[in-house]
Amino acid sequence: MQIGNFHIGPADKVKEPTITAGEVYLLWDNLVIRYDLVELMQIYQNFAHDPDFKNLLEGDIQVWEKQINRIEQVMNKYKLPMPDRYPKSASFTAESGIVKDQLLFRRVFTTAQDILELCIRSLRAFVVNDELRNMFADFFEKKLHVYDELCMYGKVKGWLAIPPMMNNNQQS
Repeated sequence: MQIGNFHIGPADKVKEPTITAGEVYLLWDNLVIRYDLVELMQIYQNFAHDPDFKNLLEGDIQVWEKQINRIEQVMNKYKLPMPDRYPKSASFTAESGIVKDQLLFRRVFTTAQDILELCIRSLRAFVVNDELRNMFADFFEKKLHVYDELCMYGKVKGWLAIPPMMNNNQQS
């Protein structure tokens, strides 16, 4: 008996798991983006000075790598080709002081916002495949938590570009 992509019974009766072309594209795109982000975060670690910020980047890399592993597992399940993986390390000496932690943080913050939007767009497209929709809902939840931590960290450091506050009692 087979229900969707889940099969119980003799192996000769198994149907190959199916996936739509749009879902394949979104898996590929999300994987490539995560590969690029891990490499970029590794590069940022070389320029970062603040030890707390370096730890924040390391935590973000770990979140990305877990998501990468899950996407790769799904792609292997469907026998999809993989994009080229990022290097194991992007470590180099960068002591110039030209690149400031605040700039790096803002790039990480903006990227977190972009990824939340990508997760939502992906979730909207995974209508047929429950496994993919659930996986990306989990990704969204984890990235939302990371985003919340970034907001708090950025406010504590004074690194967020916060617009001026308006008092409702002020007259124009």
